[in-house]
Amino acid sequence: MGRLLSLAWKHARFRWVRTCLLISGLSLAISIPLATSLMTGMIESSLLSRAEQVPFVVGPPGSADELVVNTLYFRPRDNSLLDYDVLEKVEQDHLVSAVPIHLRHTSHHFPIVGTSRDYFLKHSHAVQGQLFDRIGDCVLGADVARELDLTTGESILSDSDSYLNPTGALPLRMRIVGILKASHSPDDRAVFVDLKTGWLLDAIGHGHAAALHDTGNKDASLSATHGGLTGGGVSYLEVTDENFQSFHFHGNQNKFPMTSLLVYPESDRSGIIWEGRLAEDQTLLTVRPVDVIRDLLGVLVNIQQLVNTIALILGVIVSVLFAVIVAFSLQLRQTEMQTLDALGASRFLRVQLICYDLLLIVLLTLPLSAILSYGMITIFRPWIEQILL
Repeated sequence: MGRLLSLAWKHARFRWVRTCLLISGLSLAISIPLATSLMTGMIESSLLSRAEQVPFVVGPPGSADELVVNTLYFRPRDNSLLDYDVLEKVEQDHLVSAVPIHLRHTSHHFPIVGTSRDYFLKHSHAVQGQLFDRIGDCVLGADVARELDLTTGESILSDSDSYLNPTGALPLRMRIVGILKASHSPDDRAVFVDLKTGWLLDAIGHGHAAALHDTGNKDASLSATHGGLTGGGVSYLEVTDENFQSFHFHGNQNKFPMTSLLVYPESDRSGIIWEGRLAEDQTLLTVRPVDVIRDLLGVLVNIQQLVNTIALILGVIVSVLFAVIVAFSLQLRQTEMQTLDALGASRFLRVQLICYDLLLIVLLTLPLSAILSYGMITIFRPWIEQILL
């Protein structure tokens, strides 16, 4: 067996063009449907797992798809917001508990998610450090901390451009008090802050001048709103243990903005009752994320069917090519077979040699197929998820 395999290997090296053509064609024919099947299962599992964590999402009237995707995958938005008093309205019957979501700003292009500490309890997040205790604190997702090389005790700035002030709102320097353990979810790529910190970024609140850090003009005013100081040498606003009590908000807090609410029923029965009651409210949109994501996955099924059709056509072409190349190879090896016959080699031995030759090609094809499948999944999975979401 060893000698026959050695002969097959030497023949494969000698006919390297034929060998490469066969291995390449077979690898593509195997890896495309394999990668598609694995990728579809991974995307479906990932999207449904995220959706199943949140029974209901409440937002302003509009597109259910947009509401769910923006909320669960943290897409900052500034249109069609909710007033804060909707939170009390949703929870008034004590059938459910709700977690506010505020998505209007970014930091290093990562979304800043204004929420409450309940968010981390509902999603069972482990955190290195602690959760935010006061305005100006933040908790980083695992990927944010890794990519920006940040840790607890350091600071991170919000982006100066925002929906509220396209010319550049005054950035907020936030203290990092915790880093979430990796959960392989959108939470890994987000910066979490208290809801009031989100409102501070909205320029609703302000504090004492000690919070303003001046890079040039030392005659900055003694007190100013966060959104009003974009000039005068002021580079950023910072909340510290010494000045955080000076920060306050003007206006009716019940009218302060939120993007949406994550709603968690106390039980299945209370969820059904609550959903029925809220369905009568035309000023709010209530959706089940699982239903929305399943509809989106229908697009994924169509993509898989298209790719499988292409793979089937490719498989037929490769099969024909394989048969032609093998037949041509056997024709070229007639002299070699005649020599073996003259040396007294049996017909069975000659058949074995040809089979080992084909077996070697298959063995070389398998690892290449695995590598190609992994590469396709790595490259195309984010792209397909982007199309779906």
